[in-house]
Amino acid sequence: MYNYRENLQIIGGRFTGGVKYLIIITAAIYVVQLISKYFDLSSLIILIFGLTPALLIQNLYIHQIFTYLFLHSPADPTHLLFNMLGLWMFGSPLEERWGTRIFLRFYFICGIVGGLFVLLSGLIFSSAYNIPTIGQSGAVFGLIGAFCIIYSESRILFYFIIPIKAKQMLWIIIFISVLYALAGSPYSFPAHIGGLLCGILIIKKLYIPSVMISTLKEFIKGLRRKRLRVIEKDRFVN
Repeated sequence: MYNYRENLQIIGGRFTGGVKYLIIITAAIYVVQLISKYFDLSSLIILIFGLTPALLIQNLYIHQIFTYLFLHSPADPTHLLFNMLGLWMFGSPLEERWGTRIFLRFYFICGIVGGLFVLLSGLIFSSAYNIPTIGQSGAVFGLIGAFCIIYSESRILFYFIIPIKAKQMLWIIIFISVLYALAGSPYSFPAHIGGLLCGILIIKKLYIPSVMISTLKEFIKGLRRKRLRVIEKDRFVN
């Protein structure tokens, strides 16, 4: 039988410090965006602070790789709502486990990597080159990836209806993200996929350069051990 009480102890819970301030800042910026609509400035804000590959490359709007995380569409409040809900549900347990500083560092790294995937998508597909991307989905998907690995056996109400294990939800999310990306969804699924993969790779410790370096070190140590055995053998024979 599904234990809802156990589920609530793991998913969400109290608002941790980092999560709370991220939600407050994002909500405040969203209010500014709503007000800017009445002054015809909403599009300008998204143009300057959203992530548009063409502007980032041609005009060196480097700040966009970070600022796009705090913007959401004024015409679609559900985008903000679900991002904040995901931030609370999956971010709070992780912040309690890691501490605020590590949590925020992880959050922004996943968001920035998600932005890099958007940039790469714009370079590959000309149709996405001039389209701005906004929203915290990349960073939130990174949190989801981390949560589903660390708490893989915990149960989650998928779409608030279906109780499944976190590790099962992870595969479903990956499948849906790829499917929507291939279907040309209006939402920026390159950011979703980039943030999700970043979160998984960090938790799994599969950061490629570090793996290569550690493998090289082990190879060198192996050669040294082999050389020592040969030297010792020669001494024994002599």
